Amino acid sequence: MFWVLRLHQPTMRNLDLKSLVVILFCIVIPMTSAYAASAPTNTLLNPNGTNFDDFGAAVALSNDGNTLLIGAPETITTTVSGGVAQVGRAYLFARKDGNFDQHPILVVNDPEPFQLDEFGANLVLSGDASTLLVAASGGNSGVPRVYVFDVHNVTAPLAMLEDPDG
Repeated sequence: MFWVLRLHQPTMRNLDLKSLVVILFCIVIPMTSAYAASAPTNTLLNPNGTNFDDFGAAVALSNDGNTLLIGAPETITTTVSGGVAQVGRAYLFARKDGNFDQHPILVVNDPEPFQLDEFGANLVLSGDASTLLVAASGGNSGVPRVYVFDVHNVTAPLAMLEDPDG
């Protein structure tokens, strides 16, 4: 079992913020289907330190709540063609002494970075936090992809799944 939370930030794009933040809430879903949220456990600052890369556009939490995967699908990086464009990135954080450390334990880059790829816009973290699935919309390549990574080697994905309808 795993949790996936998708955050939408349409109004945040127009704000002049030094860094977008993700505020983690402990969400309790009782059998009555009523939702309750406690106070934030801590705030994670964007490790890239830039505005408008959509840090927090997608978030996934491991079963034990000690590992957190956060997408930043508009992070500017180098593309396959050598140019610089919005490609995307994902960050893996670990809880230490009750709070998530401000420094990610892993930075996951798009293995095939195409302009406007939106790598990290959708992601999944396995319950035991050993496997990551990170999607890329395809951008200028035109082919949406999902990459499967082992946390012990994020430089080479275990698999890449492409949309058969292209």
